[in-house]
Amino acid sequence: SGDVKELEGELGNNEFSSRVQAVAEWAGPSDLLTIADQAPANCKIDFKAPNNPVAVFLGPAARSEDYLNASPLHFLSKDDPPFLILHARDDDLV
Repeated sequence: SGDVKELEGELGNNEFSSRVQAVAEWAGPSDLLTIADQAPANCKIDFKAPNNPVAVFLGPAARSEDYLNASPLHFLSKDDPPFLILHARDDDLV
């Protein structure tokens, strides 16, 4: 989201780009809007519960737009840096 002005904020060193050069992540969710539908039957987290970690992170007044803005999947572009995404096949948490 380095080129999305609305998400840049007013703090820090705004004269420098916030675009990352590379990404390495382990088992991070990428689409918070559909995470409940993606969860396997044996998932240890009930993402449909009102106190699930995503709802707590975004707050009780979160709207669909907030879930989209917190989801990396919705900011993909052709000029993104390289990503290394690791995820366990038997992950029953995320």
